[in-house]
Amino acid sequence: MLEITSLDSPRNRGDNFGALVRGYIEPPLDGAYRFYITGDDETQLLRLFNPVLLLDTRSKRRGVELEIISAFLLGLIHRSVGMVH
Repeated sequence: MLEITSLDSPRNRGDNFGALVRGYIEPPLDGAYRFYITGDDETQLLRLFNPVLLLDTRSKRRGVELEIISAFLLGLIHRSVGMVH
């Protein structure tokens, strides 16, 4: 298992690419945790078991607070598209 502490991508990578990251979040303690995302074009954070969209960079929502009592499967989708002429 690999521990990921950041999901930053290289700057000036270009356009027309995407990434999908899936993994488990296992909190050290039960309680409320706040998640944030940022992204260039479209980035989404999803709970993958009984799928629920938690955050989407196209919305005005800045963060989401989740009550976590056990490990759960989380997904992050990022898509960068080229300039539209």
